[in-house]
Formats: sequence, C-alpha cells, structure tokens
Amino acid sequence: MVWAFGSSKILRGIGFMSGSSGFFAKNQASLGTLAGLVVALALVYFFVLGNSNSSYPSKMWFYDVGEKSLIKMSSDTLPPVTLSNGNRAVHAYVIECSSGNTEPQVAYVRKHSDAAVEAMKDIKKTGGPASEEQIRVLTAPESEVVASLAMLEAGEWVSLESSEGQAVMTDAAKNACGGGEFAYTIP
Repeated sequence: MVWAFGSSKILRGIGFMSGSSGFFAKNQASLGTLAGLVVALALVYFFVLGNSNSSYPSKMWFYDVGEKSLIKMSSDTLPPVTLSNGNRAVHAYVIECSSGNTEPQVAYVRKHSDAAVEAMKDIKKTGGPASEEQIRVLTAPESEVVASLAMLEAGEWVSLESSEGQAVMTDAAKNACGGGEFAYTIP
C-alpha cells in the first residue's frame, strides 16, 4: 500500500497523472488518436489476419439432388449450385448417431435463394459494402431455406427463420437417430 501511494506521487511529480499540467491533459487529442489506431489495428487483425488461421473447414457436405448422394465441396460454395452433371446440389447437414446406426446420414438440407446467391457473389466481387437492395435481398425471409429429405423430395422448402424451419433443423436430426444422441460431421 505504501509503494502504490508512493509510486502515484512519483508519477504525479513527473507529470504523468491527470491534472491541468499533466501529460494526459496536454496530449488528450494525441492519446485519443492513438487509442483509435490501436482499436482499428485490433479489428483488422481479428477480421483479416485472425481468420487466416481459422479452424473453419475447407470442405463441406453437399447433397446432389438428382443422384441423391452426398458429395464434398469447398466451404466457399454458395448453395444451390449446378454440378457438372447438370444436377443441383444443396448444403447438407450430416449426422452420425451415437448408438445403433453410425453411418453418416443427411439430417436436413439448406440453400439460398438465387437472388441471395447473386447478391453475395456481387458483394464478394466488388469487395465493398452491400447496397440497400442487396441487404434487402439477403435479409428477406425467403433468402435462406431448409428442408428435410422428405420435404426436398416433395419440393417443399421453408424459411430458415420460420418456426417450421427451426423445427426442421431440430427435429430432423433427432428423428434420424430415433431420438438418441447424434453429432454433426464434416468431410
């Protein structure tokens, strides 16, 4: 306690503590600029450099709708995508049940609207901020939809944000494993 009191007296004596003639009072604008620069550099590191060593998978499961089979594709792929065989592929959420059948199986599938895919490609291409129209397209309830495999066969998709969409995501995996434990897998 004595040292802390003494050290503040020393710092105050050499002008580092606040006050009308202190270092902080004289250099308030410079310190504000320095603090802003530190925050900006931290954000650049977090969003640009920090993500370069990300543990985000490079491959993800996709479902070839025509072949009714799982395929591996780059995680940068925006579903739906047209494959070289002419079939469409959508993002597949694949699970393995912890008991019984441990064979990987599709719990549900997800895709974006064609307009949302185009908006995301345009934003990535320009590297700039999204326009108001692009934001409207990307935030529309129909911009991202999900379906169980049975729904996919019937051509039925529901908004990811809807209560039906939430039920598809939670119930499909539970039902696939007979209500037992499961884990999502990546290729």
